[in-house]
Amino acid sequence: LTSYSQYDIRNMVKGYDMSGTDQISYRTFLMAVNNYADYRGRMEVDEAATINIDWASDILDEIVLVLYLNGTDVTVHLNRFGVNQANMSIAKTSFETAIRDLRVKINEGEIKELSRDLDRNGTGYVSVTEFEQILRKRTGEALKKYENTLFVKIKTFLDRRNIH
Repeated sequence: LTSYSQYDIRNMVKGYDMSGTDQISYRTFLMAVNNYADYRGRMEVDEAATINIDWASDILDEIVLVLYLNGTDVTVHLNRFGVNQANMSIAKTSFETAIRDLRVKINEGEIKELSRDLDRNGTGYVSVTEFEQILRKRTGEALKKYENTLFVKIKTFLDRRNIH
């Protein structure tokens, strides 16, 4: 018997909730649980194959920050651009369009390089679940950078006005 956290269940439902109502049918839920269990099992076995995109940490932090400030979840955002719900993947070209749509400070070459690195098996698709996991790992660092930047801006503003 496998147990799932509330976070796991929300992620399962989110990927299949095309209407945005946070509701799916029981049959769809069973399919989501099945696919998620299969994915989770593959991830536990395949830990060594984790994508290494350390070169893109600043870019990923920007993506995290834009999503956070917009109150948007990455899977919900990518769903707007054609996520295959059966295997939670998105075509590289659609992924690139979705990243452009965020209006992140990233150039075209970096977008292409990011999607190429995320398509680790060369199929032309990016795993939405893997990308979400990568962003989740970056969230703490990204928000800390944002808080520090915001603190400096506020301090500068107050100093310029001699407010102490």
